Amino acid sequence: KYVMSENADLVMGRSVLSNTPRKYPALLQSLSPITCVFHVSEPELMMEGVLMILALESDSSRPDINSLSFLPVHSLLSNSCNRKEKDSSSVVECEESDTSFISGWIEDLEKLGLRERLRDALDSFDAQLLNPLYGEVDIFLERSEAIFDELISVLEQQRQINQIKSSSISLSRPNTDLISPEYYCALVDQLDSIGWNKVVDIADSLSHVVFQVDDRRGRQHQLTCTLDSLFPSKCPMFTTDLPGDFEVSWDQNSGMVKVFRAFIDAVKEYQNVWDELDDIDLSTWVIEPSLPARKAIIERRIVLLATDGGLSIVVELDTKYPRGVPKSIRFIGSTKNTNKYRLQYNKYVAGTLSDNTNQVEKTPLKWQVHLSIRENLERCYGSLPSLATLTPTNDAFECGICYSRHLGDELVLPEVCCDNKCCSRNYHKSCLFEWLRSLPSARFNLDRVFGTCPYCGESISVLITEK
Repeated sequence: KYVMSENADLVMGRSVLSNTPRKYPALLQSLSPITCVFHVSEPELMMEGVLMILALESDSSRPDINSLSFLPVHSLLSNSCNRKEKDSSSVVECEESDTSFISGWIEDLEKLGLRERLRDALDSFDAQLLNPLYGEVDIFLERSEAIFDELISVLEQQRQINQIKSSSISLSRPNTDLISPEYYCALVDQLDSIGWNKVVDIADSLSHVVFQVDDRRGRQHQLTCTLDSLFPSKCPMFTTDLPGDFEVSWDQNSGMVKVFRAFIDAVKEYQNVWDELDDIDLSTWVIEPSLPARKAIIERRIVLLATDGGLSIVVELDTKYPRGVPKSIRFIGSTKNTNKYRLQYNKYVAGTLSDNTNQVEKTPLKWQVHLSIRENLERCYGSLPSLATLTPTNDAFECGICYSRHLGDELVLPEVCCDNKCCSRNYHKSCLFEWLRSLPSARFNLDRVFGTCPYCGESISVLITEK
């Protein structure tokens, strides 16, 4: 650790003076300066540090820091294995780069309070704790050891800080070192085949690509491709806005070109589904989902009755037969209205609903697959409320407890209605549950809680809501 001057041997960092009593202070003057040489290894540069220590004339047992310097040993950034083989200009450039790095590195050490910490290490050293047989030479070396240990501590702290900085930088950058040239060659070739005009977004790291296709109605559909580092040998992850599953058959040779063509075919397959949904959105009063809705959503909550507390129907289309009988249907409103409208719908689907408009033949009405969903519902119920024909009031479907239509992040609408025709207030299930269970007269039976309407006092119940 210590490289001593003349007449000194290096043994475990201590000077062993041959055949010389240690009690003579004059020997410290002959040993000065003591030079501590050490190496600092940073990812960017290998440095040699030199710490020179002198003995004070006023107190020979007290060391004083003469100088602390750092010199470059080998620059990893310059990637030079033998500087002697380089010309003079490259040597100067490398030295300037090393000097700039070392200057910034020393500034970071100063921010850690290097000078103050070395001084504190010296001042806090208690010579009284040493062996009473120690002379001034021993005390001097012990104090020098304390200074050097503190220097090593500062350097270690600086190294840990640099490691944390390097880790954060590496996490913020895409790891392109592990990606082979084949990845980029295959990606560019396949994008050329698909057409760059179909690409609407691409990550800076080239880790994901978004394609866009317009259908015959001008609706835009997107295919997102998230690539693995082993592309093209490993299949990427594809996400779409299609209402059904999109199965991918991966071929390393055709790659994304084959998948993109399959996506175009899938978009054509769902044309009739989106046509039906667009007709419902334009010609009825849709209260859920919020419009414009994502193309993957094939449910619509349509208003059937805008008075008497309101009545709505949730229709889920069948993607294979979009004009056929809906895959599922659900009525939301007061018990009286839902029972009436559900019975009427069931008769229409079964073909037993009387046609009151035809007084002569009295032909029963039945679901017609050549008509749209909206047209079949109008044949069943008559004219449907529409935003084009009426101005909806905010309280038509708002909760009578929280006074809002949508609840929570999922934008839940009220689904419980008071059966009292003079009241017909709507409530969110969770709002009504909290209200009813707070009543002393509330009754719990199986999965429901029974109580009274907050407005009219009529009996009302709701399913027990789990928090």
